[in-house]
Amino acid sequence: MVDEEWVLMAHGDEPNAYDYLATSKVGDLTVAQLEQTLENSFLNKTNIEFWKGPITMHRLLEVSRTYPWGLPIPEQSAVFQYSWSADETFIIQPPGTELWEIAAMEGYGTGATADLKFSYTDGTADVEWHLASVTQTGTKIDMNSLTPTQIRINNSLYFKIENTDATAGILLVAYHKRSM
Repeated sequence: MVDEEWVLMAHGDEPNAYDYLATSKVGDLTVAQLEQTLENSFLNKTNIEFWKGPITMHRLLEVSRTYPWGLPIPEQSAVFQYSWSADETFIIQPPGTELWEIAAMEGYGTGATADLKFSYTDGTADVEWHLASVTQTGTKIDMNSLTPTQIRINNSLYFKIENTDATAGILLVAYHKRSM
């Protein structure tokens, strides 16, 4: 959505950032749009007033999509549930700009033990990360013990899970939403 209008705003007496962004929804703006605007511009005495707008909008987007001090967003934690079929590969991918902090996972094999291979993926390349066998009575999948930091996934780096045998099952993923 970065176009000639942004260039005019930066270099003339045309509409300012507020005029342009007043018709945009916060959820529809992307970091890429703001970065593209900054990439093709420069700062000097004549456009300093203009840049107050995009800088303020960047801060507003950051605050509106995250909770202060990096805490989970209140009332936005949930349990994601997925029922897989025998030999199925599936993904767990937050929508839009959401960032999920994984709190816990539990898997259930339907009728027998199921073997799952967890990988991080960006849709083109995979990094195998964890193997888990889940039983009929339920198996906690403690992936947080594998890393010193909290596990987070988003729309561009998410989980790909391969069921490597002929057993169906259910995966439960408890998460805190950290960004919207």
